[in-house]
Amino acid sequence: MKQSTKNKMDMLFKEAEFLWYLRERWEDEKDYEDFADYIEKTRNFVEKFGFTFIKMTETFKIHMQHLGTNVHMSITSKEMKITTSI
Repeated sequence: MKQSTKNKMDMLFKEAEFLWYLRERWEDEKDYEDFADYIEKTRNFVEKFGFTFIKMTETFKIHMQHLGTNVHMSITSKEMKITTSI
């Protein structure tokens, strides 16, 4: 993994409280709100850190890419994990 990708991941992780908020809100409002709105908010959030948004699931698994590195973020009520692959 390139150092610049690691730096971007560190920055994203530090600001990720917003993603936790979205996840918790989705759990409370999923019967009433459109998940596409959550995808758009997440896309905008990760792209401001220089990532290319790929997809996101309703279980808040976010797939993105930076400089050829695939970055996978999983958010639960208890933890956030980030893994990478090439």
